[in-house]
Parts: sequence; structure tokens; C-alpha cells
Amino acid sequence: MGEVFDEKTLRDYYLKMSMGVQEVSENQDAEDDPVNHPMHYTSHPSGIECIDIAKHYDFCIGNVIKYVWRAGLKKSTEMQDEEKEIQDLEKAKWYLEKEIEEKKRKLASSQYR
Repeated sequence: MGEVFDEKTLRDYYLKMSMGVQEVSENQDAEDDPVNHPMHYTSHPSGIECIDIAKHYDFCIGNVIKYVWRAGLKKSTEMQDEEKEIQDLEKAKWYLEKEIEEKKRKLASSQYR
């Protein structure tokens, strides 16, 4: 008989395959490459790196994904972890508001043509 997988495991597998993501080695989290593969973008339990998702969206939405993805993961010497997490969420909110404003502007301008 074949193995039985729970829904989350299957969803993560199909997401990885659809994005062309290779399996993640067990020790990937231990290897931090702050330029090419920062830990705050590669430590998601799915094994997917943030850029592999965000690159499929426009600039503002890609940044929303980026800041939500890393909220609570990127450390700062100047602020507490909770303060940094809030800052990242505020940045995500800022980009989301810009995207909404732009969509509303485009909608309004298209209605007057």
C-alpha cells in the first residue's frame, strides 16, 4: 500500500512542484546567506523562498508578500523582535494601501473615458 499524506503535506508538495522548487535539505535553515538566501526569506516551513512567490506579482503586492513573509523573522539590533515584526507589518500595510489607491485611481479614470 502507498503512503498516506495529510492535506497540508500534499498542498505543500503540489505548491513546490508548481513553482519549480526543489526539495529542501534538512540543514538549509542552518546555512544563512544574507545576500543570496537570507534566513528570514528561506525559513518558511514549506521550504519555498519568498522570492519564488513574490516575483509573480507586481511591485506593491510582491512587497506585501515579502514583508508579511518575513514579519517576526528578521532580527534587528536597534529594536525588539516585536517592534521589528510590527514595523514589517506596517510596511506591508503601506504597500497594500498604495496598491488599493492605484487600483481605485485606474478604475476612476476608466469610468470617465
